[in-house]
Amino acid sequence: MLFNSVAFLIFFLIVHQVFWRIPNGPRKYWLLLASIVFYGFWSVPFLFHFLGAVLISYGFLLALRRRRHPAILATIIAILVGNLLFFKYTNSLLTILGEEFGLPGALLWKAELGLILPLAISFYTFQIIAFIVDYWRGEIEELNFVNFAVFILFFPQLIAGPIMRHHEFLGQLDRPTQQPGDNARGLYRILLGTVKKVLIADQIGAMINPLWANPGALDPISGTVAVLGFVAQIYCDFSGYTDMARGMALLLGYRIPENFFAPYLATSFTELWRRWHVTLATWLRDYLYFPLGGSRVSTGRLYLNIMIVMCLGGLWHGNSYNFFFWGFWSGLCLIGEKMLSLDGPARTKAMAVVRNIGVMLAWCVGAVFFRAPDLTTVFSVAEAFTKVEAIGRSVGDQEKLVLQFYFIAILLQVARRYKKLYVDFLIKHSVILLPLLTVLIYFMIARIENPTAEFYYFQF
Repeated sequence: MLFNSVAFLIFFLIVHQVFWRIPNGPRKYWLLLASIVFYGFWSVPFLFHFLGAVLISYGFLLALRRRRHPAILATIIAILVGNLLFFKYTNSLLTILGEEFGLPGALLWKAELGLILPLAISFYTFQIIAFIVDYWRGEIEELNFVNFAVFILFFPQLIAGPIMRHHEFLGQLDRPTQQPGDNARGLYRILLGTVKKVLIADQIGAMINPLWANPGALDPISGTVAVLGFVAQIYCDFSGYTDMARGMALLLGYRIPENFFAPYLATSFTELWRRWHVTLATWLRDYLYFPLGGSRVSTGRLYLNIMIVMCLGGLWHGNSYNFFFWGFWSGLCLIGEKMLSLDGPARTKAMAVVRNIGVMLAWCVGAVFFRAPDLTTVFSVAEAFTKVEAIGRSVGDQEKLVLQFYFIAILLQVARRYKKLYVDFLIKHSVILLPLLTVLIYFMIARIENPTAEFYYFQF
């Protein structure tokens, strides 16, 4: 069920109304049932696969409680990672073996296996691993299967995060609470996420997808539109999902972490990664970067650690060379900043503007690797910017619209940074503003032919 669908609206209304009408004790069981139904609506076979991963993981947690042995920890992590690698990379490996190494049997295997990527496997795998490692470290004192299952399956954030940690959710599970204004805040977040996803990201996607499908026809203007459009699309799509997830969680009495803090206003690449997909960045930091030695190592080893983490972060997103090079480029940017001592705050406002432009240019280069389906497309997009003869042509109406959407995405982040200036006003007048905004957004969505496009990060 997509968040922006009628089916999910009905589902959530039922879940919400029942949740607040039953005693506190059974509420987490209701949440568990709702989350199982939510995932099973997509695929019943993969629901059993998911539940199997949860049950096996909990079995190893019980084994660790009886005997704290590194082999037990290593085995369950290997099982979880192996499960992820099998579904995420088998098709690509067989394709490479068949097309590049001339092994036709590999392509037959690929066709016979017919593997598809289970929904949310990357996110729930990371969340389970974090829980197990935290238990191994002694940060979790008690084990409770229902609490563990709800933590992993919690439907608002299940599909595309944020990747929660135990301390961010389990303490609230048995005591969902709502403070004055929480319902209004939750509804505002859902409306904001809907605007970002349906009215911005999906509209940009419809306009730039033809450009990316025919990269050889791009010129400097259309190439700029394609890249900036995708940069705006991916932010509004992904942060829109997080806004909806946080809003729904708040309506159920839970606070889950934010995932985006106006990343496109960053003045360094380091700062951008502290603001973009924050829960993934902190996961990579705590469970990969720190175990590698973090920054408490020699300079050369520090740079190597950064590159390893970013390349693996790229491969986490996808099973192609493009994602590896996206991670490699991100690592180069982070290392270059450290070498030039540009990873700290800007000293003046003018310098902040200059550095922000540089950061966004670097981010746009990475976005080409992220969006392009293959390296051939990357080279075609790069070649487009050498067609200087097309620079003087007029900008088309759709191209202007995409650029306007890009600046709207930037303005949304400015508004996020300075939200204290208007949040109290919105909450104070929510009785009037929420119905008005809801009706306005409804009529805007009603004018769209296909308002139920999947979220971009569902493919990961």
